[in-house]
Amino acid sequence: MTCSKCGAHIPDGAQRCPSCLAPVARDGLVQRLFRALAPRAPAPSRIPVRTFTTEIRTERINVRDAQGQVRTYTSIDEVPADIRAQIEQARLDAERGGGGGGTKITVTDTSGASRTYASVTEMPADVRAMYERVQREKTR
Repeated sequence: MTCSKCGAHIPDGAQRCPSCLAPVARDGLVQRLFRALAPRAPAPSRIPVRTFTTEIRTERINVRDAQGQVRTYTSIDEVPADIRAQIEQARLDAERGGGGGGTKITVTDTSGASRTYASVTEMPADVRAMYERVQREKTR
């Protein structure tokens, strides 16, 4: 039941509205019969709910300059253009199986352990699959 004064929900058996404390007017016999015999709206149909998975990935690019200082970037877009071109070329070389003159791929897992590979073909199958999936998503 809803309050006729403020529209708040009134629990069954309550004497007053819990929101505005207005007294609850009870329906008479005719009103209760009319409500009981009134046609009811059909139950809403069940609509399948689609679930989506969100994957959050972070990328960290560490670049060491000639003086030995390391600068960290969180995205390839943040890296200066000249260095970005070198990184992208190194990634292409790594995808082709190395041969980029010392190109290495370092993978760090969630526990912080790092492993370095000279090419994509050296990676274990599960690591290679994740690496290739990320690379495909970046080219979209």
